[in-house]
Amino acid sequence: MAYANMECPPPDNTEPKKRGKRKKGKERSLIERLIKLKASVCLFIHNFAVPFDNNQAERDIRNVKTKSKVSGCFRSVKGAQNYLTITSFLSTARKQGIDAFVALTSAFNGKAEKIILGVGSE
Repeated sequence: MAYANMECPPPDNTEPKKRGKRKKGKERSLIERLIKLKASVCLFIHNFAVPFDNNQAERDIRNVKTKSKVSGCFRSVKGAQNYLTITSFLSTARKQGIDAFVALTSAFNGKAEKIILGVGSE
């Protein structure tokens, strides 16, 4: 971060006072955000369960976007909510290492919480 501050220093305060915030530029804004959120950005270094990137979140969104492109739109808000509930459930099951068929079978049998949360395993 010290190198970043040296390469892109904060704006000077010598300019005459104007209204509003001073422009920092994209580079400086990024540097300040990284400094402010350093613990969150580097969490994957300390906790190996945290992924390095957010590709999984992007993959989850991609299916919904493709579905809406292919069909044009959902016919109702309720239909969209049902679709998102099912895809969210299956995504969570996949992240927990549970097969999609097992997850759906348990959901239809009323045992979805036990499977996903691991509560009261049989």
